[in-house]
Amino acid sequence: MKKIALFFLAACMLIPAVGMAAPEYTFVRIENLPEQEIGERLLKEVYKRAGIEIEVEAMSGVRALEAASSGEKDGEALRIWSVGEKYPSLVRVPTPLSALTTQAFVRKDSNIKLSSPDELKKFSIAITRGVAHTKDITAGLENVHEVPSEDLLMPFVQAGRAEVALTSLENGMVILKNAGITDVVPVEQPLKVHPLYHYVNEKNKNLVEKIDAVIKEMTASGELEKLQKQYAEDILNK
Repeated sequence: MKKIALFFLAACMLIPAVGMAAPEYTFVRIENLPEQEIGERLLKEVYKRAGIEIEVEAMSGVRALEAASSGEKDGEALRIWSVGEKYPSLVRVPTPLSALTTQAFVRKDSNIKLSSPDELKKFSIAITRGVAHTKDITAGLENVHEVPSEDLLMPFVQAGRAEVALTSLENGMVILKNAGITDVVPVEQPLKVHPLYHYVNEKNKNLVEKIDAVIKEMTASGELEKLQKQYAEDILNK
């Protein structure tokens, strides 16, 4: 009888608990960026509607690209268009999932005005290492400082070590709020607006058509935009 009980206990331990199934796919995103946090929430909703369980891990921009492009992870939550050109092993889902701005932030007393990316060459610039949209817009410029973490951008400009910090509008406003910095402000208009796309590693290219169909449906209904605004407000009001 004791042997039967032990056998039954061992068998039960091998049966997965209800609701405890492991995610089918694990994607990555850049850590400490509001637009990436928004993208993670949007992506989970998209996959939920496709009937697929996923997990999203946050890591540095450089590490995320390595993990996604090598196949260590299943893809990137969202990145700009150029990532798909530079990393052939990452397959772009055609319909944008979200969007971000490349926004300049300057000291309030600097009187710096920027209306186009071409004007950046006049100034010293701070960007975050591993963030593609700011890396692309400063390509070929000489006076560019790469900081290892987003939260160092605004203090870098505040201290006069660079004249302009580049990041997304949402991220910049969160950094300023969290750091209590009031003498660094965004310029009036963004330098560029980028659609953001979901990427899967080539081993998962079978996902593209199904996920694209869900994104298209949510875009057409206006639900994707509504959720993006809701998630952005949630982050700014933390």
